[in-house]
Amino acid sequence: MGWVYDPWTGEERWEDEIDYAERPDLAPPNSTWVPDPSGVPGVGNWQTTGPANVDDPPPPPSAPPPPAPPPPSGDSGGDTSGGGGDAGDAGATFQWPMFTAPKFEAPPPFSYGDFSYEPYQAPDRFTYEDFRYDDFTAPSMDEAMREPGYEMARSEGLRALVNRASARGATRTGGTMKDLITWGNRFAEQNYGNVFNRSERTYGTNRHNARDAWQANRDNQFGNWSANELARASTYDRNRMNARDMWQANRDNAAENYMTNYGVSRDVFDRTYRGALDEFAPRERAATATFEDLYRRWRDELDATTRVATAGAGL
Repeated sequence: MGWVYDPWTGEERWEDEIDYAERPDLAPPNSTWVPDPSGVPGVGNWQTTGPANVDDPPPPPSAPPPPAPPPPSGDSGGDTSGGGGDAGDAGATFQWPMFTAPKFEAPPPFSYGDFSYEPYQAPDRFTYEDFRYDDFTAPSMDEAMREPGYEMARSEGLRALVNRASARGATRTGGTMKDLITWGNRFAEQNYGNVFNRSERTYGTNRHNARDAWQANRDNQFGNWSANELARASTYDRNRMNARDMWQANRDNAAENYMTNYGVSRDVFDRTYRGALDEFAPRERAATATFEDLYRRWRDELDATTRVATAGAGL
């Protein structure tokens, strides 16, 4: 790469790499480019290959390639106030100042522990002993005969039968004795039936009352159990909600503090970065001025060299 002399225009221009053999548009009329044996692109001579058109201007003479300009150096750590060495020397080394940006140390991402609370303990299943009541026991015949008034009623009945038989004059007959036995047995059976029915009704009434009392007690116990468990569940929900609200408030405060601290860190970094830019700006301006001065001097030296070469060629 370097400054290349264009023989057609008589001007120089910067080319990264040029091969005149591949650039016929740069050739003078009726001329071909003969490269230098060194093989360096852009180094060689134009040679006339035939008579030029009488209307065409004569081809310019060959001129030596101009010296290369001092290329900017990308190395860092050199003299950042301008070029190094004598500014009047066209081959002086120049180094651009390098800007080192400050690094922003971002805080770690915001994090906060998840909300946790001991789970609700379900109550034990309500239990209450089953209803129990003794089975009905039928009264015995002896118990029926010991009923108050039984003997008196039996005696009165038998006396009435004897009196009727006596009135007929058949007190001691076999028929009268049979009637007395039959009536006595029937009276005993009738009395037992009455005692049985009365005992059964009493048993049913007592059992029903006992069942009602058991049900009332069970309902009362279940009501107390339900009320206690409802109060316990309500207390749990209220305490958990309060704990959740407190956790949320603390998390919001932590997030707000994090954002505040992050903003402060970012503001400090922005100020530091702007300060670094402000500190670098005069060094960059001075380096630019130095480079432009070196380039101008190099151009002046190139122009002087070109004029000497042209004068030597008799142009």
